[in-house]
Amino acid sequence: MIWDIIRNSSGPLTMALMLIAGISKVTGQTPMRDTAAHFGIPWERYRMIGFAELAAVVGILIGFWVPVLGVVTGAAVVALMIGAIVVHLRSSDPFTELGSAVVTWLFSTAYLVAQTVIMIRQF
Repeated sequence: MIWDIIRNSSGPLTMALMLIAGISKVTGQTPMRDTAAHFGIPWERYRMIGFAELAAVVGILIGFWVPVLGVVTGAAVVALMIGAIVVHLRSSDPFTELGSAVVTWLFSTAYLVAQTVIMIRQF
């Protein structure tokens, strides 16, 4: 029961954060272009991260019915957010700039753990 509550809250929160970030990158919003330049990442490569973020939204959504897809997607989002945190740290960004990556990492980790427990219980 508690795992369902964690998954059913952290999953949609992760989806919302990934949706906002993904749309901002895919549509080429100025702050995202500035961020790519700040990190020294070519724009088209940075934009591809947005497509991955949007794919994660779909994977988490479908994961509610196909648990293994939810686990795989959750693991991918956790890895992506660890990468984002590392890039921020390497760029010497202040902690306030890490906020969204850290929050998304926390929600996605909670989702991944809960989704994994739920999937294991089904077997």
